[in-house]
Amino acid sequence: MGLFGKLKSNNPYPSPPEKAHPVFDTTSQESLGRPPLRIINSWPSISREDNCTSPISTTSSSHSHQSIPQRSISAAPSARFVVYPDGSHTHSIKCMGPSRFTTSLHNLTHLLPSKSLKLPSFREKKNAEELKKERTVVNAHLQRPITDACCVTTKWGTCHQVIGKGTFGIVRIVYKGDHPSSPNDQYAVKEFRRKGSESIDHYIKRLTTEFSLCAPLHHPNVVETFDLLPLNNTCPVFCQVMEYCNGGDLFGLIYDNSQDGLEPAEANCFFKQLMHGVAYLHSMGIAHRDIKPENLLLTAHGIIKISDFGSAASFQVDHEPVLARGLYGSEPYIAPEMFTDPVYDPRAADVWSCGIVYMAMRSGAHPWQVAQPDSDDNYGRYLQFRHLVEQERDKAREERRMGQQKTEQERELAILKARESVRKHAKERGLDILEGFGFGAKRVIYRILDPNPQKRITVKLILENDWFKTICCCQPILSKQEEAMVQEEG
Repeated sequence: MGLFGKLKSNNPYPSPPEKAHPVFDTTSQESLGRPPLRIINSWPSISREDNCTSPISTTSSSHSHQSIPQRSISAAPSARFVVYPDGSHTHSIKCMGPSRFTTSLHNLTHLLPSKSLKLPSFREKKNAEELKKERTVVNAHLQRPITDACCVTTKWGTCHQVIGKGTFGIVRIVYKGDHPSSPNDQYAVKEFRRKGSESIDHYIKRLTTEFSLCAPLHHPNVVETFDLLPLNNTCPVFCQVMEYCNGGDLFGLIYDNSQDGLEPAEANCFFKQLMHGVAYLHSMGIAHRDIKPENLLLTAHGIIKISDFGSAASFQVDHEPVLARGLYGSEPYIAPEMFTDPVYDPRAADVWSCGIVYMAMRSGAHPWQVAQPDSDDNYGRYLQFRHLVEQERDKAREERRMGQQKTEQERELAILKARESVRKHAKERGLDILEGFGFGAKRVIYRILDPNPQKRITVKLILENDWFKTICCCQPILSKQEEAMVQEEG
């Protein structure tokens, strides 16, 4: 069984290196209009155990160590997360207004409080004939029939409040009429604007590539993408029409409601949804490569949705090995092999990112800024912790080999002794970033954050893990048969 359970050597992944253009996201949270998560200054930092007392009503937490900066909270906030005596729970995430909505679809920056804005006056306008030619090229790339002139405003409704702005353009809420009759009548529209001297061919390839990846995806934990059209009949900007998530993003939830992380039950619920979403993406031949709280959108009832596929890598599901090139993503979430290896398995890199997301949910902080021992002392200390664990594991194995553990009871006692030794030495040196986690969570996250991608636990094994299966998730999880049906329908 081992200190954290038996660690299997998992290398089921093997693809010819794919060509990729590195898009390393160095955009800081300050430039996005909000502070970043802090880096843990001293370990351990987890102050809450996995076992929660029920019922629990959480609006904001108050714990011993300093947390990320707090936004103002109303004097009488309503219960946001409630755990009931039977172990079930509900999320009531406040619907985000335009002044608070902080989704990071391609790194949104400036938050605009206006409730309804007129369409911008673009310097460059195109006549109907030019736009028709562009639309013809886009349709050819997407292999869809050429249709009569159609644009976002005529097909999907009027553009209302701007919910974010970035270098790529802006994101608006769109709906028909003066008021949406229900949340399902609202959509998020993301612009794809040409970058500087970008050629029209490269621009069209960029926007159609992302749309082609997103459009076939249909899963409860992945944002739906519906259309790719010009904004209006004279605007040179094409827009992607997507599902609107009215609960903001996971980063905003951590930032708004926690002193030092979410309640374990809530973090576990989100983690379970995230892993099922990632499993679906990998089954569809897509690795995300930029999994982080900013790219995990939420509904008001706590459904998590993976968004932003601008860094995604595609591969053939049945082709081995699956390897990618290039440094993608956001620094605290990037797997160590992406910094050092010319090619890497993007699925294993996604698993690592999910582990860092879980750490952020539980602690309200990043365990390190960058997973490179020469550049980050925190990461170096984490490697020391793993070395300590491996030493005790090797010692226990040697004792078994020498016949010092003859009975099952003796083996169990040796394991407990080794765990206690690890706990004692890790505490003395301040090394254990997983202290405070229950054994099941600690075991899984330890295997997820294995610096060796060949040994890192796979998504499949995470979903089959006993602790993972026991996580109470408030959202229905698709069975394997249901996921297969979703793929066929998609």
